[in-house]
Amino acid sequence: MKKRNRIILLSVGVSAVIIIVAALKVWYSHPPSTMLKDRMENDFRRNEEQLLIVAEHCKNSTYDTLRLPSFRNARMMFAGLEHGDVPIGSNEVSKAISSLLRFGYNSVNKSENSIIFTRWGNKNRTYGIVYSIDGNAPNESSFDYYVFLGRLQEDNWYYYEGFWRYP
Repeated sequence: MKKRNRIILLSVGVSAVIIIVAALKVWYSHPPSTMLKDRMENDFRRNEEQLLIVAEHCKNSTYDTLRLPSFRNARMMFAGLEHGDVPIGSNEVSKAISSLLRFGYNSVNKSENSIIFTRWGNKNRTYGIVYSIDGNAPNESSFDYYVFLGRLQEDNWYYYEGFWRYP
């Protein structure tokens, strides 16, 4: 009987550890919306200088669209099919982009009145920080997904949580 009880206790213990690890993984990779504002506010404060440098560069760019997907090359940005890859041309901006990569950002997109810094995303959800170029709330058509926007304390800065649009 003792051996059977030990096996049952060991099985319950291992199952509990697996469930706790899975729950923590889901919790930290998919934060509830109520936590997202505080998390993004802290993230903005930690990376404010780099975000401002990249946002200002994108804002002053003559290209209507800029994409830096997955920070594939911190010295080039994609400016649409007409222009292709264009050099960033500034070591300061390249260093800021590299720094954002180290802090977990994975793309930058300029579209309409917004510069979107994606912090995390998978095939269903995404979240990050958005800079409004013209001071108005970012236009939801700038995003490839349904989005919830919230203001950060800094003027013209927002956080977002997006859910992919399915046809």
